Amino acid sequence: MLVPFVDPCLFIERFCSRLDFGTKAKSVENLATRLIQTMNRAWISIGRRPNGLCGAAILIAARVNGFRRSTSQIVRVVHTCEQTIRKRLNEFKATNMAQKTVEEIKALEANGGDRNYDGDEVEEDLEPPIVRKRLREEL
Repeated sequence: MLVPFVDPCLFIERFCSRLDFGTKAKSVENLATRLIQTMNRAWISIGRRPNGLCGAAILIAARVNGFRRSTSQIVRVVHTCEQTIRKRLNEFKATNMAQKTVEEIKALEANGGDRNYDGDEVEEDLEPPIVRKRLREEL
């Protein structure tokens, strides 16, 4: 039986509204959506439930925007466990976006998204996580 793919971006606005980000809610939502898109390009979202992806993206976006939401606060809103969010954060660490500083991420948002300073698209690894894991084990 095939399970249809559900875009996690559909849930970002609802989860963010429950976390009360005030006037910066739209900024957190936009960055969380960009992070989900980065996860999609890095194959992190394939075979995963959207709740864990949304939780990880919102946690990162909140911290970039100066909010100190705990993982347990995010867990209560997205209805997943802390371990799932930790796993998604660890998978996200392998992306190019995760290597950027807070200032670089804010500059990317100001410049219109996932583009570097020269206007070129930021490239992500096109290998699924399982392939990267096998390559690490072979070394």
